[in-house]
Amino acid sequence: MVHKFYGFNGIASPYLPELDANVDTRTAWYTLHRRFFRATATAMGSIVGNLDWMGGLVVRHVIHDDIDLERYDSGRSLLLTYRDVGLIRADEFKGGTSLEFKGGVVYDTRDVEASPGKGIFAELYLTANTDLSRWKYNYGQLVAHFRHYVTIFPGRWVFAYHLGFQHQLWGEIPYYALNEMASSFYPYEEMDGLGSRTTVRGIINNRVAAAGYAWANIEFRVTPFKFNLFNQHFDMVLNPFMDICGITRTYRLEEQKAAVSPYPDIPLYQDKKLPIMLSFGIGGKIQMNTNFVMSFDVGRGLDPQVGTWTVSTSSTYLF
Repeated sequence: MVHKFYGFNGIASPYLPELDANVDTRTAWYTLHRRFFRATATAMGSIVGNLDWMGGLVVRHVIHDDIDLERYDSGRSLLLTYRDVGLIRADEFKGGTSLEFKGGVVYDTRDVEASPGKGIFAELYLTANTDLSRWKYNYGQLVAHFRHYVTIFPGRWVFAYHLGFQHQLWGEIPYYALNEMASSFYPYEEMDGLGSRTTVRGIINNRVAAAGYAWANIEFRVTPFKFNLFNQHFDMVLNPFMDICGITRTYRLEEQKAAVSPYPDIPLYQDKKLPIMLSFGIGGKIQMNTNFVMSFDVGRGLDPQVGTWTVSTSSTYLF
C-alpha cells in the first residue's frame, strides 16, 4: 500500500507541498510502498472493582520500499535521501519483524462502551519490543491514556476528552516503527502515525514521527435529533473539537541537524520549533442504538507546515 514519510521530528523536517505526489511533475518525494502485518493477543482479568490487569503479545512485520511506479521519479524521494545520508541505517531501511510484550492496568467506568455518556476509561502499561530480524533494535515504551466523559445535559450534551502519552524509555526504535501507535486494543486497522483520524485530526497523516508523543483530544458531543426508524433508535450527533499534540522525545535530531542534503533546494532540517500543534474542527455522527456509530470528521491544523484540511470517516468515535 502507498504510505507517507515526512522525515523525523515533525516541523524540524521541512514540508514542501509541491513535492507531494503529483503525476504531472513526476514527484512523489514523501511517498513509499509499505506492507504491514500485525497479529495480537490480549488477556485481561479483574484486580478489584473497575480496575483490571492487562497483558498481551503483538507480532509485527513491516516492509518499506521506495515507490516504483513508472509515472513517478522513483530515484528521488525523502526515504532514499535519508538512507543515503545515514539518517536511516542500511540494516533497517527495508523494515523488519518484531515481537512486543505489553502489560499494565486498565480502569473502566464507562456507562456505554461504544458511545459513553459518563465515566472514565484509563490505561497505563509498558511495552517491550524485541527485534526478531537482527536482535538490534530492541526498545521499551511507557504508554498512558486517560479518557473522561462528563454528562452536561443527560442524553443531549457530553463533554469528552482524551489525554494520550507514548514515550520511549530504553533501547533504540527503528525508523519504520516510529509511526506505530501502541494500543491495548486496535479500533482501527492501521493505528500508525501521530496525525490523522486515529490520533490528531487536522494534522497531516504521519507528519509527526519521533520517539515520544503527548496529545489531547477535546470535544463536545451534542445530540440535537433523536428518532426511531425500523424499530431502531437513532441519534444525530455533532462534535466540535480541538486537538493538541507535541513531541516529548526527539529522534536522531543531532544527526538530522548535521545531515547535508544532496539537493540544495530541499533541506532536511529547519530550525523551527513548534512545541504545541493545534487543530480545530467538527464532526458528525449517526448512532444506531448504543452499539453502532458512523462518524465523519473535518479538521484543520493551524500551522500549514504540519496541518491541513483533513476529512475522515470511521465506524467509531475517535476515543
